Amino acid sequence: MDERVRGAGLVERGVTVGADVVTRPAGHWTASVHHLLRSLRAGGCDLVPRPVGLTAGHEQLTVLAGRDQGWPFLPEIQSPRGAFECGVLARRLTEALDGYVCPPDAVWQSAAGAPGAGMRVQHGDLGPWNLLWSPTGPEVCGVIDWDMAEPGYPTYDIGFLAWFIIPVMDDERARQRGFATPPDRPTRLREFARGVDWSPGDVLAEVDRTQREFARRVVTRAESGPAPVWRTLRDRDFHRHTESDVEYGRNFANSWYGRESAE
Repeated sequence: MDERVRGAGLVERGVTVGADVVTRPAGHWTASVHHLLRSLRAGGCDLVPRPVGLTAGHEQLTVLAGRDQGWPFLPEIQSPRGAFECGVLARRLTEALDGYVCPPDAVWQSAAGAPGAGMRVQHGDLGPWNLLWSPTGPEVCGVIDWDMAEPGYPTYDIGFLAWFIIPVMDDERARQRGFATPPDRPTRLREFARGVDWSPGDVLAEVDRTQREFARRVVTRAESGPAPVWRTLRDRDFHRHTESDVEYGRNFANSWYGRESAE
C-alpha cells in the first residue's frame, strides 16, 4: 500500500512511498539531479536511489531499504559508533561526488551550471533526516532527498553533517533535533573525525565555515532565490538559530583546544 509522508516537516512534500518506487514532486532542477544520481550509481555508489521516471511534474525513484533517524534519534545515531559511521559516510560521499562530471548546462534548485575551479557538486542538505540506517546494523545505507544539490566548495557536506551529529549546538537545540540526553560532544567529535580521517580541529573549522555559509544562504536566497524552502527557513529563524550555533561552536572549539593542550 502506498504511504504519503511529509518529510522533515518544514513543508508539505507530497511524497508517496510504494513497495518499490517513491513518487515525489519534481522541479526545474530534477533532470539534473537525476543525471547526478545515475552517474553516482554508475560509479559504484549504492547509497543513492536510482531514478526511474520523470513525468507530469513528478519524479519516480527506487525505494532504498533502511531505517530513518527516528524520534528521538535511533540509539545507533546517539552512540559513538553512530558518529563514526556518519564520518565514514561523509567521506565516502565526498569521494564519490569528487568524480562526478557535471554538464555545463545543469540546472539546480538555487544555482546553474557546472562547478567552478576548486568546487564540486554537493548534496547540500546532508543532515540525519536524509540518511537511512541499515536494518541489521549501525551503518548508514542510504542518502536521500537530493533536491538541494548544487555546486559549492568540496567539504560543505562534511561540515553540515558534523554540525548535527556531534552536535555543534547547545543541549536544548540538540534535544529538539533528536538527542534524548545531552551528548558527549568531545567523544562524538573524535569519532566523527576518525570516520572522515581528519583531525578534530579540522572538523570544527569546517563546521564553523559551513554554519556561516548556511546562514548566508538562508538570508540571501530567501530574498531573491526561486526556491520557497529558503523563505520558509528564514521565516522560522533558521539563520538566527545558526548564528547561535556558531557562537556555541566557537566556545566549544576554545574548550576543545584547551582540553587538548592540557592533555
